[in-house]
Amino acid sequence: MRKGKIIYLEGVSGAGKTTLARTLQTRLPEPFFWLAGDMFWNIAPPPNTFELAVLFPKIESAIINTIKLYS
Repeated sequence: MRKGKIIYLEGVSGAGKTTLARTLQTRLPEPFFWLAGDMFWNIAPPPNTFELAVLFPKIESAIINTIKLYS
C-alpha cells in the first residue's frame, strides 16, 4: 500500500483555509480528501452533557485514526 500525502492547513478563523482546501481539490492532479478539525468537535455532544477530561482522549484518538485512514 502506498503511503498517503497530507496537506495540513493551519490558521485563524476566516484565514481562508476552507477556500484554499476546496481550490486545491479542484486543481491538484490527484484526488485529496478534506478533513476539517472542527468537524470532530461539532459532532460531539454539548459540553454540559459529558466530562471533557474523559471524552477528550477518545476524540483525539478518533482524529488521529481518521487521518491515518484517509491518508
